[in-house]
Amino acid sequence: MVAKARVEEVLRSRCNDPFFIDATTSLSFTYGEMFSNAERLADIFTEAGLVPGDRIAIFLDNSVEFAVIYLACLISGTTAVPVNTSLHGRDIAHIFAKSRVKLLIIKPADISKISGYLAPEIQVIAVTKNLESADFVPRFIWSVAPSCGTPSGSYPKIDDSHVLSITFTSGTTSDPKGVVHTVGSLFRAADMFNKAHGFSSKTRIYHVFSMAYMAGFLNTLLCPLLAGGSVVSAGVFDAKLALRFWSGVQKWEVNTLWIVPTMMAVLVRLDRDPDAATYCRAKIRTVCVGTAPLPTRIRSEFEEKYSTGVHESFGLSETLFVSSGCEAALAPKGSVGKLLPGVEMRIVNDQGEALPSGDDGEILIRSESNMLGYLDADSGQVQALGSGAWFPTGDIGHIDLNGYLNITSRKKDIVIRGGTNISPRAIEEVLMQHPDVAQAAVVGLPHDFYGEEVVAVVRLQQEAAPFSVVKDMLLASCRTQLNSLSVPTQIHEMSEFPSTSTGKVQKGAIKKLLQERLLSTVPI
Repeated sequence: MVAKARVEEVLRSRCNDPFFIDATTSLSFTYGEMFSNAERLADIFTEAGLVPGDRIAIFLDNSVEFAVIYLACLISGTTAVPVNTSLHGRDIAHIFAKSRVKLLIIKPADISKISGYLAPEIQVIAVTKNLESADFVPRFIWSVAPSCGTPSGSYPKIDDSHVLSITFTSGTTSDPKGVVHTVGSLFRAADMFNKAHGFSSKTRIYHVFSMAYMAGFLNTLLCPLLAGGSVVSAGVFDAKLALRFWSGVQKWEVNTLWIVPTMMAVLVRLDRDPDAATYCRAKIRTVCVGTAPLPTRIRSEFEEKYSTGVHESFGLSETLFVSSGCEAALAPKGSVGKLLPGVEMRIVNDQGEALPSGDDGEILIRSESNMLGYLDADSGQVQALGSGAWFPTGDIGHIDLNGYLNITSRKKDIVIRGGTNISPRAIEEVLMQHPDVAQAAVVGLPHDFYGEEVVAVVRLQQEAAPFSVVKDMLLASCRTQLNSLSVPTQIHEMSEFPSTSTGKVQKGAIKKLLQERLLSTVPI
């Protein structure tokens, strides 16, 4: 059991060192305090009658409690089913109905939000220090104690083959899918990424992702845990956090960032901290970026403003980490680095035939970090991929002559105009070169003659020139930099882009908005 030995060794060597720092409350918790709290919670699981393999829903905002629950699931052999508190009721109902959870961990004040979705047999643990004002009084009450004794440090229930997490995807166009990962797949991915970037006990990561999704668990909790490093939890990134982003980084002496392209764009535009660039030059060792395509202009602006290089990576909830620019060298702009050790890749055409190096095709991944499978919505069981299976990512790309992976589009996003495949990403890069464009997306809409036409939407910067002026300039740029079939036939302005919690633009939603409103007088 590799994972068991890893956890016990990290705890022995780092027991009295800080692991989790809450930037909101300024409370700090050592490795020993985190695991002591996890052991107390695991005892409550046993009292509730849970056994290894049982599923536990977590309905909490980012907090030390959320992090401890992940550890309690790890050491007890149970499975964490995180539920984002900002989800629509329909998606919450879907997750509760399909995941077959036996226990829910929640704050009493939030019970009313989801009471209509809970089966009566689901037990509840209330996270609270005070039940006086609570309408709901559960059987089990738990809260994190800053100091609660020394952990045992021995965890026989940790097993590499046990399912540790069922993370539901964002559900952009259909019901969310439950992605099932074992202890082993998650630990292998974390170790692989840590080694590539030289993460160690000196690594201190700024945590600004939702802990309900894989990036908020694997990237910014499990990776630093196995590296023996520490985490500063600042809350989920939003406009308010953007204004005080660097003050928290500096106060807590953060040296490693994990962010997404939309965060980079917001920071470049909103940040006015005069000391941020100086701090980055002196203290920031690594800036990791992933979960969504990174426009070349945004990367260049960020690197120039903060005098620090950016390590772009590629991965999915299903495959975990696939590629990354490593600590020793930045990947060329437009690429997402080289394959990480242990990851195999095939690039194939629509018939599943392997393509020559440099040719674009669908990316298939085989790795020991691939998910066990999806959760079957009807039975609640895992639809296993099977040993040695290749996972079709739905991403289109190629490996260049120097071994760097380049993602050019999503398979479902490709526009087929007059029988020719057109990459939206290439057009978006041209649109994003204009300084007045904050965001760009390209979709295909039905066309009587060509089959599909290329339609672009842009979101302008706050102090941009009038859209009519920008539009003409964008069309001129496209005509000089793209082939004639790739030039958009229409460009529209959109005030906000629909996107997932990790910053991925929901092109299906954009296409629907265009189709519904294109001929109406309602602005998009």
